Amino acid sequence: MEKRAAAQAFSDRLNATPAEGAEADRFRSAVDRLSSMKREAPQALLRLEEVPADVAAVMECWCLLHGKAPSSEQCLKLLKEEPAEDFTLVGMSNINCLTEEELAEMRRRLPAAATSDGEAGEAGEVVATMLEWMQAAVVMHDWARRQRAQPSD
Repeated sequence: MEKRAAAQAFSDRLNATPAEGAEADRFRSAVDRLSSMKREAPQALLRLEEVPADVAAVMECWCLLHGKAPSSEQCLKLLKEEPAEDFTLVGMSNINCLTEEELAEMRRRLPAAATSDGEAGEAGEVVATMLEWMQAAVVMHDWARRQRAQPSD
């Protein structure tokens, strides 16, 4: 019986997702924002004449989520080749599947991302949505990792 209780406690920690709290609220808000984005909205990135460095950083991180080499060119290729809904089809499993190196790379790139003064127009809105989702997902991932590391009661 003790083994069963210990196994259940471990399972609870492994699958922990907060029902409430700042991390969960931020992530849910980011998911809602990404989900409500029009299907064709990411196509605005294809219309950028020049990709600012901060926008490129977001696009590079988005490539990591899709298992691609991090580059703005690769992100644009994804937009051209993938169905529109696949481009925004991301979830916590995408973050959880990243290697530690990829996660570290994402953390390194994200703080410098999307600092343009709205000069990217419609594409800027798309990039801001992508950025907020990734930042919220990384925070949520870190929260879940801390929860799993806590000893069971």
